[in-house]
Amino acid sequence: MINKIRENKTGQTGAAAVSFVIFLVIIFLVHTPAFSSNGIIARMRVESKNVYVGGTFIMQITIMGSTDVERPDLSNLKGFEVEFAGGSNNSSQSVSIVNGNFSRTVKKEYVFSYRLTPLESGVLRIPSIAVEVEGKDLKTNALTINVREPEETEDFKLRLRLSRESCFVGEPVILSVVWYLREDVNSFNVTAPLLQSSAFDIEKPEMKLDKRKKYFRVPIGDREFIALKGKGTLEGERYATLEFEMALIPKKPGVFSIPEFIISCEVGGGFGRDNFFDDFFSRHSINRERQRKYVVPSNSPSLTVKELPKEGRPDDFSGYVGEYKISAAANPTVVDVGDPITLKITLEGSDFMNNINLPPLGEIDGFSDNFKIPSERAAGVIEDGKKIFTQTIRAKSHKVTRVPPVRIVSFDTAEERYITVESKPIPLTVNPTRTVTASDAEGLNRAREGSALEHWRDGIAYNYKGEDLLVRADYGFRSLMSHRWSMLLLGVPPVLFVILLTGNLMSRRRKSDPMARRARGAARILKKKLSSLAKDDNLSREVACGRMLEALKEYLGNKLRREGSALTSGEVEKELERRGINAELIESLTEIIRVCEHGTYAGVNTAEENDILMLTDRVDKIISRLDKKL
Repeated sequence: MINKIRENKTGQTGAAAVSFVIFLVIIFLVHTPAFSSNGIIARMRVESKNVYVGGTFIMQITIMGSTDVERPDLSNLKGFEVEFAGGSNNSSQSVSIVNGNFSRTVKKEYVFSYRLTPLESGVLRIPSIAVEVEGKDLKTNALTINVREPEETEDFKLRLRLSRESCFVGEPVILSVVWYLREDVNSFNVTAPLLQSSAFDIEKPEMKLDKRKKYFRVPIGDREFIALKGKGTLEGERYATLEFEMALIPKKPGVFSIPEFIISCEVGGGFGRDNFFDDFFSRHSINRERQRKYVVPSNSPSLTVKELPKEGRPDDFSGYVGEYKISAAANPTVVDVGDPITLKITLEGSDFMNNINLPPLGEIDGFSDNFKIPSERAAGVIEDGKKIFTQTIRAKSHKVTRVPPVRIVSFDTAEERYITVESKPIPLTVNPTRTVTASDAEGLNRAREGSALEHWRDGIAYNYKGEDLLVRADYGFRSLMSHRWSMLLLGVPPVLFVILLTGNLMSRRRKSDPMARRARGAARILKKKLSSLAKDDNLSREVACGRMLEALKEYLGNKLRREGSALTSGEVEKELERRGINAELIESLTEIIRVCEHGTYAGVNTAEENDILMLTDRVDKIISRLDKKL
């Protein structure tokens, strides 16, 4: 009896232990940071779990155990703007021999990187991401991100300014974006929810570049704006500024609050400079441990958009807003009935013509009755601030005497009234033609021409007949090859065709990728400049280092397809890492950039900076290695 009680207690203890183990397994499965299948693990991690609205951070999905994986789809991730930053195969293998025993270790790993930008504050959750690995579905762990509102600082401020506070629907308004800075910036990112707004069309104003001024490219999403570097004063404080503009064209009436622009930037960690206002983007080596990150919001100005008045609006009003001019030209102006006439219609008056279209010609008086008009029409082309539309028309009758005027109605916002403008009519001469019938095609109605052949046997007109008069003349490839001119006539066209085809293909290849030519010739240009630099003994150390730094950044800009003068060491390092360049070569390159910057700006003499020949030789060797990998 006692033994049975002991057995029961032992069984209860064992059952409790098993239950506890199962509980631990469940807890492990629930809280484990990765999910696996057949030894394959999918894990998601982020650069930081405490971020700002508009502050971009890196999120990576790592697949361990396989490289046969499809890129995860993050298009439905809510609360974030997602940009794919590339994938990399981090697989490796190692071989070891210990006491004659051979062993090989294979590690398979693939990493997908994304740039995430939070669009709202609060606690945001990134759910498990589905990943297809070796044809099977696998899910990553989920993550929670704390997103805070960005804050303005004394060193960084961002302002939005509208060219006017109210406008009409379709009337362009210029939005100026001014970034005020008082510290070096290593890298930055701009978030602008306005670019996804359905209330506005966004266009870039035409910008005439001045060689005496400095400009920077500002990428925002899939667009790019050109910003002008300058100086300015805000709230009594002096700043360096970076300013760019965009045109807002309202599509509907209402009162709109322009959403905040947000700039996130990394600063600090580099050598100082004498005058900060010379250039606010760091051009020196970065100490990442000393870097600080700022996320700066802009103000949010308001714009009142008024509806176009219904009173006095003509029925044929097509939505033009502004003061327009229209002209037309036709060629040829002397034609037969049915001949094609190329009609060019030029519209001018607005600085933003991308979304401006011409009404269908068939809806304009005088066109559909007198001309055949194809339904297809080439898209308008903008040249010198004018938009040119080209259409082919054909006169239906010889009674047509002109191309009628093209008329449009627009709303003049200055006078707040509808006005009509039209092109001048174009005189036209149309010759009649006879309709070709089936009988004409068969030749049944063709009149007999000339007289019948007659045979004369007498006099000066005597002519001969008979088979003896016929001379055998074989005609074929051999007979052609026996004549030099025949060979030329047959051989020259194919040769010319091949030459023209080759030239055309090479021209298309150059035009399709103009940056590729710059990239191919980048090393040759750099080495030529290095050679010239090494031969010039009259240059001071600072000037030589400066020219070498300029040539090196030009090379990197051409190879990386970026603006070389605007590249920073941090951007170069990130781009080369993304392209798989090994760390030792990147370190060598950034070190040589640091040495050049040191010699140019820091004013400190070192043996390496003083020996320009040794420095150019070192740059030459590094670039020779780098050029083989890019």
